[in-house]
Amino acid sequence: MKGKRKNIKFSYYEVVTEVDKEEKLYDLLFWIERISLLNIIHRKRTVNNIQGRLENIKKIDENIYAFNFMRLDVSSDAYKVKNDQKAEHIDLEDDEYMGRNTVALYDAEKHIIMIQNNRGSYTANAIQCYINNTNEDEIIYFRPIVNNFDIQNCKRGKSKKIIVRCSDVKSFRTYGNPSFEHIIETCNQMGGLSFYIEVGVGRDKYSKLDNDTVYEVADTLLKNRNCVSNAKVTIDDDKVQGVFDLFDNWEKDIIPFVVPERGELSFEHISESMYGVYAMKRIGE
Repeated sequence: MKGKRKNIKFSYYEVVTEVDKEEKLYDLLFWIERISLLNIIHRKRTVNNIQGRLENIKKIDENIYAFNFMRLDVSSDAYKVKNDQKAEHIDLEDDEYMGRNTVALYDAEKHIIMIQNNRGSYTANAIQCYINNTNEDEIIYFRPIVNNFDIQNCKRGKSKKIIVRCSDVKSFRTYGNPSFEHIIETCNQMGGLSFYIEVGVGRDKYSKLDNDTVYEVADTLLKNRNCVSNAKVTIDDDKVQGVFDLFDNWEKDIIPFVVPERGELSFEHISESMYGVYAMKRIGE
């Protein structure tokens, strides 16, 4: 298929509510029943100056539902262009909008929602606000699913890049790590109060950073959580793949798609691909 390749990121959350000041898992089936009673006109809401609606609901498998949320913008900066004519602005009628969709997948058994990270469309927070606005008096929250990164992966895997941002050099402790001893010494000589480092192997898929050194760096960074504001390791091999935050590693996936020429990535295609990844990752556990 001809088209443009595009990698789309997806994040995972637990759906929770608060009962007697404690967080409890919440079943979105209650909301699905309520929103399904509304026709598409009455699903439109404006929350925090964002206008949108739930466009489609689809049951993919037992306990698995897919949602297509559509952000509705009244301003258009798009043009239609022909080879032999000047660009023509796409004007909107009073009842027309520029739509940008976001697809989400919900597991009603585990109360987990998988949300597409779609720039310029509905964010996870916007979807949360929309659900609360259409869910009578019940309030839900999306709690990010966080996995603690096992730094042993730095020894076993192919580390391709490491990024470090320290916001307080004076508080940084090297714990005898020679890599950071040189860095801190240089910062002190220059009078620097912060530093940012990015070390990688570029696009060479066969190269990797030294495993033992990356492990030692990661171990030192974990001991400096109080003054390191960003610490990420990119690993790319058969068993572990992705960008991992040493401190707060949100559960996420990246799925490759091909956007057809003069076409679209349909809700059905995106949701089925999401389910394929989700089924392998979670349902099969």
